[in-house]
Amino acid sequence: VTSKSWKAYTSTFGPTDASNAAGCSSSNLNACSVQDNGMPKDWYSTSFDDSSWVSATEYTVAQAGWGRTPSYSGGKCGTLTDPLTRNNANPSSVTTRAVECLNPQTV
Repeated sequence: VTSKSWKAYTSTFGPTDASNAAGCSSSNLNACSVQDNGMPKDWYSTSFDDSSWVSATEYTVAQAGWGRTPSYSGGKCGTLTDPLTRNNANPSSVTTRAVECLNPQTV
């Protein structure tokens, strides 16, 4: 279990806001770009100074989605979310078998 007492560093991020504004999408990957901040030297060392790093974001169980049992209906398991827009993806689900629709809390 982690908490907001942990520190976070983003080594790569994307698509960037600028590339989203330029039309980055699943059907237009040429417009997409990723920001690469590199890895700080010796970041894994116990003496590394992470005081400039931001605190990790702590999510509640509801925010993280735990506790919501996946639903299986008509050959589909749950709903897929588009990582760019956070809206339901299209298609919003993929065909699966019932045994593949698992509750992560019981696996």
